Amino acid sequence: MTALAFATTQMQIARCIGQKDFNGAIRVLEGSLSNNSTDIPSLQMIALCYRWSQRNDMAIASAQQVLAYDSKHFGAISLLSEIYAEQKDYDAAARLARLGIENYPEPLPATPKLFFWLLRLGSAVFPRLKRIEASAKRDLADPNKDTREWYSWAKEYLAWYETTFGNKQTPTVH
Repeated sequence: MTALAFATTQMQIARCIGQKDFNGAIRVLEGSLSNNSTDIPSLQMIALCYRWSQRNDMAIASAQQVLAYDSKHFGAISLLSEIYAEQKDYDAAARLARLGIENYPEPLPATPKLFFWLLRLGSAVFPRLKRIEASAKRDLADPNKDTREWYSWAKEYLAWYETTFGNKQTPTVH
């Protein structure tokens, strides 16, 4: 894929997601798949789009495809752990939460202050950017926020799981 085609595809995906047209984003992403490990970012985004559109079964399938290429992919692990916890598949959620904690990624670097300065300057020239400036500050100021929140959730979940199921040594007879 050429750089221009890649950029065009990324803009289409961003537009679809911004408009909450997750089906459109999925169609664009699926059109870019090459059936090898380079598909991991696209498959992860497909899984997220399915999750955002409340189609968890499809999100699970896409995240599992990611794990087929990279069994320690943090994004897929964290997504699956949350879905399984919601679906009350507690054992799978706990197993994935442990795996996610074991494969916790290195922190991402902070967004350069120059970026926010340029955005502020641009919003002074182009008033439509003011809305983008506020959301960029909220969403980009701390690129590790979601990862840290998941980590806190996973620790709490595992503590709950151990308290609730940790003493079970044998299956319960109903």
